Amino acid sequence: MIVLMRTKTDCEVASIATATGKTYEESKKALSWRDLWSWLENPVFGNPWNLYLSLIWLGFWKRNIVLNDLLSGNCIPGKTVVLVHDSKNSNFSQHWVVWGGVYLGMHLLYWGDSKIARIVSPGRLKDYFLKGNPNCAFEVYRASIWRIVYEKIKSIFL
Repeated sequence: MIVLMRTKTDCEVASIATATGKTYEESKKALSWRDLWSWLENPVFGNPWNLYLSLIWLGFWKRNIVLNDLLSGNCIPGKTVVLVHDSKNSNFSQHWVVWGGVYLGMHLLYWGDSKIARIVSPGRLKDYFLKGNPNCAFEVYRASIWRIVYEKIKSIFL
């Protein structure tokens, strides 16, 4: 189920709700999201650490995704959250989207403003991912202590 944004700056709420299957309200509460003045929502509520914390509150955790995972389609559609950047203003114009898979070599991205995915080329997805900081993508899964320990050990040794 695709959850849509309700303001112009609540993309993190919509992306977490979509990836976890939770409601907009549950995700908003887990993120402690508020409509702040101007651009302040993004550094306060839209930073990766706040999204990770919201996953814990909602009973989920993450598998970190690198660009090659995205480009090769080695992610779960609808469960992978990606921070994309506008190459014209890369450090101040970013947006959380949900990766919807690969179709005919093109990537589907749910932007939060429509239930219809935007179709982007692999090159455009690479630009969206790399043209700003931080570079962040993760796949959401239902948390269990054993899965979290497994992912931590795997990240240390691989």
